[in-house]
Amino acid sequence: MSESSVEQQLLIFIMLLAGVSTIAWLVLSRLMRIAPIASLRFSAANLLLFVGIAMLFFRQQDSSLLFWQGADLLALLAFVALKAGFLALFKRPSAIKADLVLLLVWAILALQVPSNAKEHWLGLLFSAFAFISLTSSTVILYQASANSFKKRYAAAVAAPLAGISLLFLLRFLATLFIAEQNAPSVHQGKSQLYWAYLVFVLLVNITIFGSTLVRLVAKIRHLADRDQLTGLYNRFALNRKLAALQQLHSRHQQPYAILLLDLDHFKQVNDKYGHLTGDKVLKHAAALLKQNIRSEDILGRFGGEEFLLLLPMTTQAAAEQVASKLITELRQHPLQLDDTEITLTTSIGIATAQPDNPPLSSETMLQYADQALYSAKANGRDQLSLYPVN
Repeated sequence: MSESSVEQQLLIFIMLLAGVSTIAWLVLSRLMRIAPIASLRFSAANLLLFVGIAMLFFRQQDSSLLFWQGADLLALLAFVALKAGFLALFKRPSAIKADLVLLLVWAILALQVPSNAKEHWLGLLFSAFAFISLTSSTVILYQASANSFKKRYAAAVAAPLAGISLLFLLRFLATLFIAEQNAPSVHQGKSQLYWAYLVFVLLVNITIFGSTLVRLVAKIRHLADRDQLTGLYNRFALNRKLAALQQLHSRHQQPYAILLLDLDHFKQVNDKYGHLTGDKVLKHAAALLKQNIRSEDILGRFGGEEFLLLLPMTTQAAAEQVASKLITELRQHPLQLDDTEITLTTSIGIATAQPDNPPLSSETMLQYADQALYSAKANGRDQLSLYPVN
């Protein structure tokens, strides 16, 4: 089989792979509605690669800008679309302005390349800008994955893209140290170039698939841990996080406190205004509580009108201050509904585990907080009570 035939078959296979990937991500975006914005951008990235690589087949030494700078521009636009897809997938801010500036710089430099040394200088420029763009995408992918999974799993997800970035860096360095007169012509090593692009398109789509899977698993985990009404942690997640705090106290004597909150007279709100208004009260209370705690504190809906707040590294005195603040905030910020104002008060039971306390199970700590809450309600509500109860 002639070299020309091999090149044609490789090109057909690359086009088939990029074309199928374009359609697949478009179907995921438009029909299945799986990460629609990100999937659409991934589809665009594959389409741009499809056209850009196809143009390479017709590239000759005396070809116009369309087949030289134009083909490289399409490939770089594919990298920009890929990065935009990752940003959309993981709900990160857009970086399109920085990417457009990068493309503008590349375009200005690419148009200055002498016509008798296109292969050398355009290869150098393309490799440099591809490395910058793909490295940026690799960092985004790793950081986003590390937020939901262990670092070694995040590294595995980002590894294919990191490998591609490294190859472009090596290509840049190799081209940099090759004299212009020794640079290979456009006809030399074309089949090797197509093999490289085949692996490239394959690895890009493996990375896209892996990142999408990471995002879906993270979303499923998030939904499994969240209360549907308030968006706070649910009881299952709270029990797991409380057990983790208990282990830290048992092993390292790290203090913590738990606050069990109950909205006073909530049944009367439901009876008087209806359950829809009751739901609004719960969401209003959840938002107020969340606004007035530290980022490391753990807040969730424990059930009905009860909320549970876990305070890591917190003394009894600090827990009392937090509880007093929350009682005041709820009382001072009633829920406004048209012409109706619903004042909220809460009773709070506090149980603490200090460094010198013997280890207690999570269930025991919850029982202590519940006893303290019962005392607060029995003494008139709208107040806090500490365990042990006087």
